[in-house]
Amino acid sequence: MAEQPAHSELGPSGASRWMNCPGSVTLSKGKPNNSSDAAKEGTAAHAVAEKCLIEDLEPISFVGEIVEGWEIDKGMAPHISEYVDMVRAESQFSTHIGIEERFTILKEFDIFGTADVMLVQDTELHVIDLKFGLGLTVDAYKNKQGMLYAWGALESLKPKDRKKIKTVRITISQPRKSNHSSWVLPVGDLELFIHEVKIAAEKASSGSMECNLGDWCRWCKGKIECPEQNKTAIEYAQEVFEPSKITTADLVKVFLVKDALKMYIDAVDSHLYQLAMDGEKVEGLKLVWGRKGNQKWTDPKEAAEFLESMVGDDAFKPREPKTPTQIKKLAPDYAEDIEGFTSGSDAKLKLVTEAEKGKAVSPNSGAEAQAIFSE
Repeated sequence: MAEQPAHSELGPSGASRWMNCPGSVTLSKGKPNNSSDAAKEGTAAHAVAEKCLIEDLEPISFVGEIVEGWEIDKGMAPHISEYVDMVRAESQFSTHIGIEERFTILKEFDIFGTADVMLVQDTELHVIDLKFGLGLTVDAYKNKQGMLYAWGALESLKPKDRKKIKTVRITISQPRKSNHSSWVLPVGDLELFIHEVKIAAEKASSGSMECNLGDWCRWCKGKIECPEQNKTAIEYAQEVFEPSKITTADLVKVFLVKDALKMYIDAVDSHLYQLAMDGEKVEGLKLVWGRKGNQKWTDPKEAAEFLESMVGDDAFKPREPKTPTQIKKLAPDYAEDIEGFTSGSDAKLKLVTEAEKGKAVSPNSGAEAQAIFSE
């Protein structure tokens, strides 16, 4: 069998995007996968966790080492340990344990993936997905990526073992956000979902240019060329805001696509800037010099000696500690002790879509609302 490429065009991690927006696959073809520092850190964390689970090691032993091109620091180790300890606890009740197992999910659409952990626990198949980032909180409920991993894991079992599985449990582990979300569904529901996936995959792999805006636009490599993004941005930009003519329902429509539009505008800004920097004439735009950056000492130690001789102690700022977050990273074992010396601003009400988590509160019940956020 031919070796599978590192990334599938219809990969599980992008399922939310290509199932909702088939045109994104067409627009993203041939575009490189740009790796951020957060992605590199996540890759390193996965590698350490895998080695610990397979070789019975502890994450703290990797501090200072370079793993997958990233240095493991003291701040990473406790969070990797939290995930590793959770997997070890779950594994005690498992008859099959798979760590970083790669399998084909839907061969006819070249959909494949690697599950961080798959466990068989009596009549339940448990798939665990580690997400090491500090960005969005991810819920296991109807998580398309997790459901695709679960199907691949189920299909990888021997027929006699697969028949024993009645339910599937999906767990999303985000140790740095203290989020370990789980969701259980019957195998029959997973089969219905796979039917939906096949329909969406057929459309996404057909060269479709049907584009739809949503949260999934965040990770789309083709957003610059997206006709729907461009059309929507121009339409809203041309709107004359007249409260007497625009209804609340009209404004809600704008609110629901605002994040996608912000991402699109940022991407357009970056793209046009690069064109100009490459020497291309961009009609209607020009490059100008911005403000100079703040001055800094080329040799702080040498400057300090000179300044002290000039103006004495007035040349120096009062000594102050680093931020609580920075100190917790330096001394994670003392995080609870540090809390006693910190304070923070109260939570504030924010406007979100009805689909997002959180109990609706009245803007006039300030004390009650604060109590809810403080729980």
